[in-house]
Amino acid sequence: MRAMVLSVIPVLVCLFWSVTLALDMKTAGWKQLYRQPSLKIVDLVDRLGSNRSYVFQAINREMGISFNEYVNRLRADHAEKEIREHPDKTLYMIGEQSGFASSSSFYRNFKQFKGIAPKEFQQQVKEGITI
Repeated sequence: MRAMVLSVIPVLVCLFWSVTLALDMKTAGWKQLYRQPSLKIVDLVDRLGSNRSYVFQAINREMGISFNEYVNRLRADHAEKEIREHPDKTLYMIGEQSGFASSSSFYRNFKQFKGIAPKEFQQQVKEGITI
């Protein structure tokens, strides 16, 4: 049993990196998948040509978080970058372009992962008070 578990670990590590690249790939014609509001784990599985269990395990075991949490972190990071680079852009537009399906989801996840509301963060960026 232990040998079987150990033989699966390299597969999970490779799959983890494949998932990471697929979600954040900017080359080879791949769009940043996390920016698709309706992204589901099955979409990633299809793109990777893999199996749902492997992808699920790779994210959960290797990162210790759920697929949705991982995707929403990437989206919040993207939104932070957009606010810093374009502080006059509307938050609605930033949330939408970052892949959030609704304003409430954008505000909730940004606050959760960045520790500050997006509107407050945007105001600080405009005033030159960057975190």
